[in-house]
Formats: sequence, C-alpha cells, structure tokens
Amino acid sequence: MTWQQATVTKKGLALQAKLIDGKTLRFTRVAAGAGKVDAGALADAVAVTDERQTLTLQPPNTLEGARIRVPVLLTNIGLQTGYQMHQIGFFATDPDEGEILYAIAQDDTGDRIPSETEARGFAADWVYVFEFGNAESVNVQLDPAGLISIGQLGKPGGVAQLGDNGALPIAQGGTGATTAEAARDKLGAGTPDNIFYNWYFKAPIKQWDADRRTEGSGGYLMDGWLDNAHGGKITLTNEGALVPEMTLLFQRFEPDFARLLHGKTLTASVLLANNELETATFVFHENKVEDHATLSGSFRCGSADGYHWCGWYPSKGAQTVVAMELVLGSTSTLAHKNADGMYVLNRLPDVTAARIRCQRYVQAWGNPDLHWIGVGAPNISDNLVQCFIPLSNPMRTLPAAIGTVHLFDGRTTYGPFPVKPENLSATSVRCLVSAPDFPKDKTCFLFVPAEESLIFSAEL
Repeated sequence: MTWQQATVTKKGLALQAKLIDGKTLRFTRVAAGAGKVDAGALADAVAVTDERQTLTLQPPNTLEGARIRVPVLLTNIGLQTGYQMHQIGFFATDPDEGEILYAIAQDDTGDRIPSETEARGFAADWVYVFEFGNAESVNVQLDPAGLISIGQLGKPGGVAQLGDNGALPIAQGGTGATTAEAARDKLGAGTPDNIFYNWYFKAPIKQWDADRRTEGSGGYLMDGWLDNAHGGKITLTNEGALVPEMTLLFQRFEPDFARLLHGKTLTASVLLANNELETATFVFHENKVEDHATLSGSFRCGSADGYHWCGWYPSKGAQTVVAMELVLGSTSTLAHKNADGMYVLNRLPDVTAARIRCQRYVQAWGNPDLHWIGVGAPNISDNLVQCFIPLSNPMRTLPAAIGTVHLFDGRTTYGPFPVKPENLSATSVRCLVSAPDFPKDKTCFLFVPAEESLIFSAEL
C-alpha cells in the first residue's frame, strides 16, 4: 500500500490550535478500517470507516524541523475475521472533547489482513511522519524508510534476500560476511541492534508445525528459540510467551559466532508482561556456562557439548515474556517507560527479516561450497527431468525457486537449468527441471556448484 491519501482532520487541526500555548499532543491509539471514503471527505472524518482492529502504537521519535516519526505495528493475534484494510486512523486527546480522530490515511486498493486462523503470526508495520508548520498546517506522510510490508522479498525497493556476496546483510540481521574471519571483522565494527532474532513474543514467527499448536515440547516452538522443558511447556498467549519456572527459553549460536562473542561485554534484557524490565551485563565466555541473575530469574549463557547458547529462565514462578534482547556493550536498548510508567519497546521487530531466516520461509544451497541436493528420475519428456530436493525442515507453502541446478549422470555434467517446484511434502519438494540437453532415460544427481545458488522462497 502507498497510503498517499493522508491528512490531518478538521478536528485534528482544531486540537493543534489549542496546543500552540505549550500543551502536549498525546496520541491515544491507532485503528485500522475496512471501509473507504472519497479523498476529499477525509478531512471531515471523525472515525475510521468500518473499524476492525486496534494497532500497537510505539513511542514517537522527534526529528529536526518540527517533525515526529510515529511507528505502528499490526498483528492478527485474536483477529477472528480477515478483512481488506483501507484506512489507518490516529486518535488523540482533545482537552475539551476527549478522544478525537486526529489524522487519517487511506489506500484505495488496500491490503488483505488475514485472520489468526488463516495465517498465524502475520504482522506488518509502518512509520508515519507528522510535520508541524502552524495551527493551520500539519502534514502527515508515510516514511518509506520505516516501511516493511508483506510480500516484498526480492523486489526493487523491497526487502533483500541476500547480499551480492551471497551472505545475509547486516540490515537483515546477519553479519554481511561469507566467512567466520570476515564476520569477526564486521562484528568488531558493529552488529545488528539485537543479536537475538524473532525476539517479539506477542507475534513470533512460528516453527515447523507450530501453526497448529501453542505449547512447546522441549524443541522449537518459535523459530530460533528452544525450551529445555525442565520446568514445563512454554505456551504462546496474546501477551507473550508464558515460561514456566526453571524453563530456559534460549537461542543457539554457531561455534564460529560464539568465538566472535568470546570476551566481549554483552547486555541481555527481558521485558515481562507484568511491566518489569530485567537486565544483566556480563562478559561472554565461549567455553563456560554462567548464570547472570535478574530480579525474577537468570540469563544463562555459554556452551557445553559443542552447543553455544544464551537465554533466560524464571526462578520465582512462571513469567510471561514479551520481548528479549542481547546487544554488545553495557546499555540495554530494549524498552523505556512512557509518561504513564509503562514500558514500551524502543523499536519494532523486523518481521520480514525474521521470516527470511526461518527455514519454513526460505532455504538456500550454494555459495560458497558445492552442494549435492537431490536425485533426478529418468526424463518424463524430451525436455523435463523429475527430481526430488530434500528439505532441512518443512516449508509452510510450496516455494518459488530462484537460481539454477546442474545435473550429473555419473560421467558428464549438464546445466545450468531452471527449476520449477511442483509439489511440497514434509521432507522434500518435487520439481521439474527443464533440461533439453540431458540424455533421455538416465537417472541423475542434482547439485549447485560453488559460487552459484538455489533459493526456495515461500510466500512471506
């Protein structure tokens, strides 16, 4: 959506005139609507047309030139019926009238918002910029730099899949490097804000068959996060992840990445649903298991038996975890208190980047090593070879294929050839390879040479 139809309402401008003497503009909520009106009637609006749900309003950021950035997050948690979203309305407090519709944005085409049963974990976020001139002049527009929309994977101006070097860029939560040595250099220069990914537990990216369940079982329930199930099962709720006492919720690190962190000062933070923000600052040791106590639990970090991890567990009864952070340095950046004394997140999670890292959405082969990835059956026609490519983990939908494969019949290599996925199972994707040069009636092996790649991308 472009949201090019955006305006401050007449009631919003009237409120703005009342604020000239130094009073504070206070947004109360943001709502989404399924209806729409003529663009010329937006300024007269007093409510969102066919309001369907309330969005999460994040803390505004002050910019130069009398401007503020207001981030909002939409999830479908608890949404029983999907709808086509056409409007977003910003509500504020008027000292005389109470809550009023301050500004409204509209898109004629709209975007489909699925119900929770249609697509669990669906989320999208936007950032709006309000520019204040005088009591009669307030502009509102969408900030393209703050927009992450669904379905932009690989599109110009959208969200990148991989960098030119085949690595996950820093902006997508990676190191931007293809080797551990290069990653070590980049880690010293700076890393993503949060070393954890998929860290917002009100709307996490689910793993494997987790769309059909809300309880953990000692494995992956949310992508990237494991629970050790010693204290009980982790349960996903509308408020976050309910973690039983003495159950560790943690992420594993690759050995090379753990070596990058060794000896560095880290700060871990956990935001709980009871409005507690608990933090611990410590030096990460690659070959030790260490607990770092907080008010109601402990962060546990280190390694044993070849595994490296960091996470948090409650030690004084069960706790609902809203979000978790691990950053370089000695300062927590996860959340701050607002004027009402409630903790709010300092930034929104990058939902699309988290999905790219989840194997339910994206799986890749190739750079920098040669990958043997499947077996091809004899030609089913003069030009097509049927093949089965095994999956590391089940994917959520039949993926699109980006890249090519080569075929090897035991003596000769052929290719590269394009791949067309035809059928998805829990363990593999049945594909057709258009290979007119491959000999008919020969079985073959599929591989992706070094410096080439094949990417399976399910709908984000």
